[in-house]
Amino acid sequence: MAETDLNTVLNTGTLSDALDRFHIPGAAIAVQQGNFRSSVAAGFADVPSGVEVSDETLFQIGSITKVFTATLLCKLSESGEVDLEAPVSRYLPDLRISGEHVPDEMTIRTLLDYSCGIEGQFFEDFGDSADALRQYVDACSGLRLIHPPGSMRGYNSTSYCIAGRVIEAVTGEPFDDVLAARLLEPLGISQYSFYDVNALGPEHALGHHWDPESGAFKVDDKLRLPRSMSPAGSSVSLTAEGLLAFASMHLGDGVAADGRRYLDADTVRMMRTPSRTVPPDDSELLLGWAAMPLGEDRLTIAAGRTIGQNAFVMLAPQQDFAMSLQANSAMGGEQLFVSVGLEVIESLTGCRLEMPSPSAAPGGDEGFDIDARRYIGTYANPAKIKIQEDEGGLKLVSEYKDNSTESTVSYASTMHPTGHHNFTLVLDGTDQVIGSATFLFEDPGRDQASHVYTSRCLFGRI
Repeated sequence: MAETDLNTVLNTGTLSDALDRFHIPGAAIAVQQGNFRSSVAAGFADVPSGVEVSDETLFQIGSITKVFTATLLCKLSESGEVDLEAPVSRYLPDLRISGEHVPDEMTIRTLLDYSCGIEGQFFEDFGDSADALRQYVDACSGLRLIHPPGSMRGYNSTSYCIAGRVIEAVTGEPFDDVLAARLLEPLGISQYSFYDVNALGPEHALGHHWDPESGAFKVDDKLRLPRSMSPAGSSVSLTAEGLLAFASMHLGDGVAADGRRYLDADTVRMMRTPSRTVPPDDSELLLGWAAMPLGEDRLTIAAGRTIGQNAFVMLAPQQDFAMSLQANSAMGGEQLFVSVGLEVIESLTGCRLEMPSPSAAPGGDEGFDIDARRYIGTYANPAKIKIQEDEGGLKLVSEYKDNSTESTVSYASTMHPTGHHNFTLVLDGTDQVIGSATFLFEDPGRDQASHVYTSRCLFGRI
């Protein structure tokens, strides 16, 4: 791939136009194909201070950290310090769920492939001490198992915090220290930072949001999620090139950019190859990663969204292609990926990535015989979803903690049937389709739904 071809797609004008269109302060992209690497940056890392984004700017990578945590555990598996098939209780004998010992079926692998069954959206703050992760895992005693380990898949941050605590238990060192010494530095990633909001210098991109009333960007009051959630995505910040270096190792089947082998090729391929499929919707079990069709290839991808920041990293092995994309706004990041990221992918690989399209706005509920009784109830993860019925039909009421304000937020959407136990969600008072909900019936002999799957997460009936 000639450099001029890449610059046709990756130029500051194209990126800057997209930033203006989607109200994003700044962004950085880095791309590798074969021996060719290039990066581009545009916009502002800190709007009030006028600090521009550069190749040296550190962005939070959010939940992409989960793939780092999975990679680190695979490295510990190769060294014999961890057995991926062993029960979690081997390494954390004091771990309790619902006040009980965890079942042996909850293995290290189930923590990493999102099938462990524990309530997955547990966002609690245990302060800034190095002991925060231990306190978080101890508090998991108050959570539930919402399905038997290994039987279903739902996005899960709790499981990755537990996985990070396993790393601390077997190494005797804080998670962040192990990640730096055993993963970042061996990959030649020298520019990084961890959780310290008091030491954020001009090299850090600050999270922003667009204020439509003033027509200006504002820096988010809260800059990070709790430190206790570092293994799931609250702590690590990298440059676009640093994030690409991690992707490059996975693209190279375990060989880092400097030619040194970090992981065995079989281990790296295992991480991105589904071990099997489970409900809902024949979900693939991968270690940390997700995957999407890309022509005859698969795009292995991870995304991270945190307070005021968005990040994406992806690789297509058959195309010898990898890319990182980062932005310092929680809103607009997906649009930036769709507008600029997909253009880069298609330009360099010749393959078009078909994004899952939102469910079409409903035109009516005719043709569906809905028994509302089967769905009505409360589901938790531990955030709550309530399915209710009024004169307008079925409603999904979501209650969650806004981590930027520490307040409880509630919103309702109307449920329009689109298939067998499948519904499109339309935000009340608008015609905006905001997602979908799928109901599962996994309790034998019971005709009410046991779970609802929405926003990539499973919620179990309570």
